[in-house]
Amino acid sequence: MKDSGELQLITLVAYVLLVILAIAPLAFAWSKVIACRRIFVRHPYMMMVPMFVATASGLLFLVGLYWQQPIGGDYTGRRFVTIYTNLLLSVGVTALSIAKRHEISLQLAVLGVCLMTAWLYMAAVSSVV
Repeated sequence: MKDSGELQLITLVAYVLLVILAIAPLAFAWSKVIACRRIFVRHPYMMMVPMFVATASGLLFLVGLYWQQPIGGDYTGRRFVTIYTNLLLSVGVTALSIAKRHEISLQLAVLGVCLMTAWLYMAAVSSVV
């Protein structure tokens, strides 16, 4: 059996990886949006709406890692509805970014896949713990 110091280290590493999983794709996608200002002019809604949806979902995931109130209490229906709704939104963002060719399609697809992974983790942990 592992001692408490080793378990705390494993928990800390897991949280750091989850934060990086959520923040890094968001940062790369937004840096691409800022670098390509013509995205706002030519296609203001086609890829920006999924970008804002993915950003809101990622921020909700980050807040939910440390504070459970925005997502819902343990084993509540609200928690699972929030998790699965965000999971479906991430699938939608990924599908839309693959279907529509755009300057930020690749970054948005990677962001959607990372958010799917994060919300799947949240669903797995919420159903077991």
